[in-house]
Amino acid sequence: MSQAVEHCDYRASGATCQQLTAEGRLPAGTQSYAPQTLTGNFSIPNGCSKAGLALQQSSQQLTLQSSSVPVAAVIVHADGASKIFYLRNASTQGKVNTGQLDSIEICLSPASSSDTPLYVMQSALYSLGLNPGSTAWDLRSSVQLPSAFSNGVVNMFSGDTVDAAWTLAVTKSGAESTYRGVVSGQITLSNNQPAVVAVYSIAAGVASGPTADIRCDASLPFKMAACSSTVCSFTAAYPQAPPSGMYQTQSTVNYQLETSAAVNSATGNAAFQVQTGQQQGLYTAAVPSGKLLPGEALLTDSNLQGQTFKFQSKACCCC
Repeated sequence: MSQAVEHCDYRASGATCQQLTAEGRLPAGTQSYAPQTLTGNFSIPNGCSKAGLALQQSSQQLTLQSSSVPVAAVIVHADGASKIFYLRNASTQGKVNTGQLDSIEICLSPASSSDTPLYVMQSALYSLGLNPGSTAWDLRSSVQLPSAFSNGVVNMFSGDTVDAAWTLAVTKSGAESTYRGVVSGQITLSNNQPAVVAVYSIAAGVASGPTADIRCDASLPFKMAACSSTVCSFTAAYPQAPPSGMYQTQSTVNYQLETSAAVNSATGNAAFQVQTGQQQGLYTAAVPSGKLLPGEALLTDSNLQGQTFKFQSKACCCC
């Protein structure tokens, strides 16, 4: 009896790995490999990667060794018939007494499957966004002469002085601009199986926070080729900048393997931080009274370094 062989079978009409799998004699997902020569090193598919298979034929005996994929059976074809050698516990190495043959077919055990056939990886970054406001400022100046003067006319001799009251009236209308917190990032989907995956839905957002808008290259639902990956982007916005602290985003993907009738889900998450000060907005400069010139106002933005805005109105004398 050949080493590692558990039992044998003979079929006058021939047999294949696919046929034995359909009959339940080999596990579902068994792969078939038919080497062109019986001596050499071969690279064979192993799920989404490759594995090595070494064969050596000598005196009608075949020695085989597989680096990572166990061999479930060896089928020897000769004169239209097939001899089937089932290997014990799907061995990674062994010897088979083939006898005269035309060709062989090696039935490889299914590639080890991941607990999560579709892997979801997510990244997240927090930044500030601006909600544009509709604020409008109306500035009007006026001069009030003493009651001794009428018709707004001042007649003065050389050396005379007259005090007049100058007023700058400011009216504000509309809504102010406000800052909002924006969380953006990527959702990477990796199909870890040698089978097509149908992606039905993707949902993402911040835990106990806003939901995200998601954009992928293809519109949902879409299909992913075997052993492939795709990247989607997402954006979630707070109406206002949130308090400082650590936050968590999460994405959930509903998908179905081509080889399965079940719809499964996979999740990914990422953390992001809101730093102290990022929630501040616009404020007026706080300076001692009298330090600003009459008719001027300063406005600074804590989120734009070095940005100071000056509003100025000049009085008009004797006009």
